[in-house]
Formats: sequence, C-alpha cells, structure tokens
Amino acid sequence: LKAQQLSEANCADRGILCHFPNSMGDREMVGAGDDPMETVLDAPAYSDSESSPSPKRASSLGRRGASGDERAYNALVQRQEEHMKKILKELDHGSKESCWAWYIFPTEKAGNCDFDETRITKKNAVDLCNNESTSSDWRKCLEKICDLLEARDKRPPDDHVLPRIDHGRVHWFIKFWKNYSESPEWMLDVCSRLDTLKFPPS
Repeated sequence: LKAQQLSEANCADRGILCHFPNSMGDREMVGAGDDPMETVLDAPAYSDSESSPSPKRASSLGRRGASGDERAYNALVQRQEEHMKKILKELDHGSKESCWAWYIFPTEKAGNCDFDETRITKKNAVDLCNNESTSSDWRKCLEKICDLLEARDKRPPDDHVLPRIDHGRVHWFIKFWKNYSESPEWMLDVCSRLDTLKFPPS
C-alpha cells in the first residue's frame, strides 16, 4: 500500500495521468499517451529529469508579455474550458479517475508539478467566478463532488471519491474561498459543504 501511495504521488507530481479504481486492489498507472477511457484528460508525461514545463509550452498558454499572475490565470481558464465537460462525465462514474484537481480546486499556489502552473490571486479570483465560458460548469463540478462526498458520508473523507493525494489541496481551497470577500453565494455554499467533511491540510 505504501508503495502504491508513493507511485500515485510521483505520478501526480510529474503531471502523469492516474487511474484510481475505487477498490484497494491493483491500481493502473496510465501515461499521457494511453487513452483507456474517454474521460481521461490530456497531459504530458515528464521524465525523471524534468521538473518544470518547457518555456515554449508555458509561453503558449498566456499572451506574450503577460505577467506571471495573468499567465497562470489564463492557463487555468483555458484548462477549464478544455476539460470541464470531460470532468463532469468522469464524475458521473462516482469518482475522480484522472488528474484535474488543480483546475477544480484552484488556490494561490500552483500544484507542485502542474505543468501549466495554474493558480489564482485575490485580484483575479472573482473573475474566475464570473467567467462566462467556465463558471457554470465549474460550479456543477464542485457541487457534484459535494454530492458524491456527502453520499459517502466519511469524515475525513476516504479515497473513494477523491484520492487522498488531493485532500490537502481541497483543504486550502476551502480556506481561501470561504474567506474571500468576493466569493459568490454558490461558492460559499460549496465551501460550507466541503468544510463539514474535515479535509486534512496535507
């Protein structure tokens, strides 16, 4: 089990897609070149020597000359636009099965190896809530995750809906958004629902 957990952590840290069956049996590690299910998201598989995206890849996701904050925000919006429908379909199966926590639970800190280094700031977080192309599906994803977790009724949650490697990110997502003065009512409701589940900080 410990070896499996380490493999999952390494997989997430390198931006490699992970397939997490709901049982505690064999776990399949899925690389970016594989496509065992329609809902698995696209991502590059980094080698052991790679710790960050190439400059070419990073610059392609934000307009030329954009600030770091703006580039990170633009990349987040782009990823949400590309993947939100797939994530909703994936959640219809009852659990998270690929790597997308960075895009659904954004905070001020990019994921350790989120190859797009997506994040928000207190200045632009309100824009994400109001973004016409993504806000509705983002809300649906969050509310669907709340529904699944509440049906599971575990405090703190087990790894049936979200793998434990994501629980710390959810904790800090709640901390940011429930204290953010520009959070809309629907976001405050999502945070309240998640907060009752007692996600650990790491």
